[in-house]
Amino acid sequence: MNNQSIWFAIQLLSVLIILGSSSAKPMRGAVRTYTRKPLGAATVSGVTYHKGPLLKNVQVFTVFYGNDTLYQAETNAFYKSVTASPFMDNLSQYSQPGYSIGRGNLSGSIVISNTTKKNPNFSALVVSLVNGGIVPNPNRNHTYIAFHAAPSIDIGGACTLFCAYHSYMKTKFGDIAFGVIPDQESVTDPHPNTGYVDANDDEVGDMSVTIQ
Repeated sequence: MNNQSIWFAIQLLSVLIILGSSSAKPMRGAVRTYTRKPLGAATVSGVTYHKGPLLKNVQVFTVFYGNDTLYQAETNAFYKSVTASPFMDNLSQYSQPGYSIGRGNLSGSIVISNTTKKNPNFSALVVSLVNGGIVPNPNRNHTYIAFHAAPSIDIGGACTLFCAYHSYMKTKFGDIAFGVIPDQESVTDPHPNTGYVDANDDEVGDMSVTIQ
């Protein structure tokens, strides 16, 4: 397997871990087990709901930052498949009144050619894409913008301090969630620390690596 294949495999594996982490078994020996709680439960799998918004039937819009971003077609195919798969069914245990989490889809994709090579401002780019009408039918309860950067882009801290991050930006269509090297915890905590987090502010994806 060449380096590009390994890079792509790691990225997809990280998304799968995050998506499935609400029922993931602890690493290096099972010392804690989880059971499903009824829909709308305040606490599920060790994380507590803090009354913030959740993404319901997520509409993923991919942004490939740089013409040479790797595996663009494969990445889109992955999102199209995983958003309509049992991984999303698993996240339904985090549903709350007004936020019934279910399956979604891939709503669109673009490639950005004019890039900043070091520490690009993805937050400002979210606002520009949404307010400029590039992202179709933006909605705070559904839209999720997933950024994938070319290998030549220095994101700043990615895979040294962290391997993914997510947040949201205020736009004229409301607060829109996004992720960089994307992070599907946005479904259960699109406005960080207002959805499902534990006492240490760990989200559902963090549980798969912090529980030993």
